[in-house]
Amino acid sequence: PPTKINISLYGASEETYIKLCGIAAKSRVTENIRKLKQIGISFRTIMTVTPYNCMDMEKIYEFSKEENTTLKIGTYTFPPIRQEEQVCGEDIERFSAKEAGRNRIRWEQLLYSKDGFRQKAYKKISECEEIRRISEKRNEKEGSGILCQAGRSAYWITWDGKMRPCGLMTYPEVNILEEGFETAWRQIHTMTKEIRLPKECSNCENKKICRVCAAMCQAETGRFDKRPEYVCKMAEEMKKRYLEEVLADKPQ
Repeated sequence: PPTKINISLYGASEETYIKLCGIAAKSRVTENIRKLKQIGISFRTIMTVTPYNCMDMEKIYEFSKEENTTLKIGTYTFPPIRQEEQVCGEDIERFSAKEAGRNRIRWEQLLYSKDGFRQKAYKKISECEEIRRISEKRNEKEGSGILCQAGRSAYWITWDGKMRPCGLMTYPEVNILEEGFETAWRQIHTMTKEIRLPKECSNCENKKICRVCAAMCQAETGRFDKRPEYVCKMAEEMKKRYLEEVLADKPQ
């Protein structure tokens, strides 16, 4: 049997499933989740929050608690990457950057107690202030390398035999069928080490809030070293909400 399975939950009702997926599959999915638990297969549930299912976030969270399952929620949606470079980052089906930031905070407020969220807000604002002080003294000249395991200890293979650092990137890639696995991995590993993220991100005071990665930069801008404005605005909105929580806690 599989060691672990990821299961996407698209909504908490058949209506939401129809709206988002075009099929009423909610009952079938929840039934299969219970069957997996019965036979002892490990899994986690994942919800990508969109304008079509955001109203179900609380219900999905309650379902996860009732079934005692691990739940991961994301409010950032990658734009389509198989498109012309001039329209990179455009996707009318996803949240605006501010909406994505607000919904991320909404999820954290579900996940944490009131005191727990307040403590996190204090921590994040404190980190922003500390990074700003450090950045004023040390101005990085180039962006950092890839921060995750993509192309370093992990890889993705496409249906037609191309190896890439990450399944959410369109390049770099090497044809395994032509080069062989070992050579393809060596080349991908080398090319990944050359990737640099935007230098603005290295000096940004919001970098402890922002979840920017190489794949996001490429999908949003067509380049690894260009700042993705959508992701920046999302992080800025999250910081605004953290700051509101901190200010609300201080005596007037």
